[in-house]
Amino acid sequence: MGRALLAGCRKHRNLDVAEIATGKLFVLEPENSGNYVLLSNMYAEAGMWEEVNNLRALSKCQGKKKNPGSSWIEINGKSHLFLGGDKSLPQSKEIRLLLEALPEKIKATGYIPDTSFALHGVGEEEKECNVKIHTEKLAIALGFLTQAQIQFLG
Repeated sequence: MGRALLAGCRKHRNLDVAEIATGKLFVLEPENSGNYVLLSNMYAEAGMWEEVNNLRALSKCQGKKKNPGSSWIEINGKSHLFLGGDKSLPQSKEIRLLLEALPEKIKATGYIPDTSFALHGVGEEEKECNVKIHTEKLAIALGFLTQAQIQFLG
């Protein structure tokens, strides 16, 4: 419930409520590094880099480590797990080609990637690259590719 409130705060950019919620979550779920990450991302979106750095220092001091992002997709009864930074993906060449082509196609329709919370001190192009290879997108790309193969073969 608390993480849902925090996610809602992020969506509606309500930093005041987010700080209260994370204060409670830090007590209720002291080992959950995701709460620190969500608040840090909100600070970054607001351009509050000193707060980002302070929160990261606190998290590091307390021994918190960000767990790598993960997503999974089930295709034909088989689960495929994607971890952040994993380069050993099934059909990795096809997935990478699809993910490289997709941003330009969707930008042409008016899509603008949200890089406001991505890596302070990194160029806009590198931020976009990091955003486009999130594990969710890797899983969805595999789903698209598999569905396209099924339709082609069917």
